[in-house]
Amino acid sequence: MNKNPSKKIHRFIYSKIKYSLDPEINSHFKIFLSNLSYEQFINKIYKIKSKKEINTLKTIIIFFKTIIKKTIQFPISIKRYSFFFFKKINKNSFDIIFYLDQHPNDQRDITPVVDLCCKKKKKVGIVFKTYDSIRENEYKKIFKNVTLININNILKPTLYLEYLIFFLSNIEAYLFIKRSFKRKKFINIIKFNRYLFDFFLTKKITNKISTDKLFIDRSINKLSLIHNIKKKNPNLKIFGYALNGISFTNVSLEFKYLFNQIDLLFTYGDLDKKIINKKINKDKKFITLPKKIIPVGSARNFNFKKSIKKRNKKLNILYITSNSGILKDIDTKSLYMFIECLKKVKLDYNLYIKNRPNYQNKRLKNVSNSNLYYISDMPTEKIINQCDLIVGTFTASLIQSIYFQKITLQLNADNFFWGNFRDAKLLYANNKNQIIMILETIKNRKFTSKILKKQNKFKAKYFLDKNISPKLKIYKSIFK
Repeated sequence: MNKNPSKKIHRFIYSKIKYSLDPEINSHFKIFLSNLSYEQFINKIYKIKSKKEINTLKTIIIFFKTIIKKTIQFPISIKRYSFFFFKKINKNSFDIIFYLDQHPNDQRDITPVVDLCCKKKKKVGIVFKTYDSIRENEYKKIFKNVTLININNILKPTLYLEYLIFFLSNIEAYLFIKRSFKRKKFINIIKFNRYLFDFFLTKKITNKISTDKLFIDRSINKLSLIHNIKKKNPNLKIFGYALNGISFTNVSLEFKYLFNQIDLLFTYGDLDKKIINKKINKDKKFITLPKKIIPVGSARNFNFKKSIKKRNKKLNILYITSNSGILKDIDTKSLYMFIECLKKVKLDYNLYIKNRPNYQNKRLKNVSNSNLYYISDMPTEKIINQCDLIVGTFTASLIQSIYFQKITLQLNADNFFWGNFRDAKLLYANNKNQIIMILETIKNRKFTSKILKKQNKFKAKYFLDKNISPKLKIYKSIFK
């Protein structure tokens, strides 16, 4: 079983850094250090390829092919990027601002909260950052009756001259960063310059917007905006929502970075709250964990409660894919293993594969199965409700499946020191023999009822599920 590498990374960073006494430099430095620490942490966790594993010749060929392809496509794709079309942003004061950076499809927990704020006649601003007008249009479809603010829309030629002046005025911070790193100076200087430009953009944005309440999906890469708004308004309250939960998901590894500087954090249940309270390390100078935590349940799952269906004679199996970059693509290997086991069992079934958006139809090669179907556009909640057995590795959707009272199986559980179903006494399989045994016994209704009883005990700990609308509880906590 893998060990959590976060302590090693923190020791590395603190051994290289000394804090400046200048408050202004410190404000820049702490934000930059937090972002850098998170980046190194993710690289370790997700097992990004080392130099030895990279085929240099292949990488060079791919690089030049990409350049040629982009050059050819440039005249066609230029209209897609809002970078080329400067839009004026008017001054606005909002009752609440939501600053979001995850994909619009991943905002299903926040969308009901935004809609309720609009229904209650609150003036709502949605801040995001993208060069892609398609992504911008997706936000427009999801969030209505709000003011959408794309940070990158303020980009224009004269802005770079303004940034040069800003950069020179902060040259002391730049020199301090240069002195602080003994290794990889050039790379970290480039990263700091990128951070400083982001800081500059958010400063320009905060001159246009004002609010007493800021709601974020995660704080990483948003600390610049938080710092700039708080500088203008020290009474600013920051709210967050742990999308997809914390315990038994990847978020349990990253939450120290994702929920930094938050005043009030909403979680799925008491288990999330206990995880945060247990792991809080007060010695982190650049990380401030939530001051208050309130379990509210899942806004996205609450709306699908009444759509639960009973099991059919034919077993409908759903495999929900996970990030292929983690643990050398253990998820795809698990999927192949599961399909092999299905062929060895006499079972009347349909296998549906719910792909991540970036990996659609790219996972399986040379697999022939007439009972195999790919699902892409259907919401995860809906397809879960239409299936009987939900299978995966470390996707947060496994917890969703337990919420909807579906038999849920985790493959290769012992490879994850986080979200391990064995530790939670839930259904898991680490090899082909265990998978086949489960598939053979799953035909027995008594076996499945025992599994569901165990899952319901876990569900009671994980979710606050007392027929109280999560979005209403969030709204009342924000607007007391």
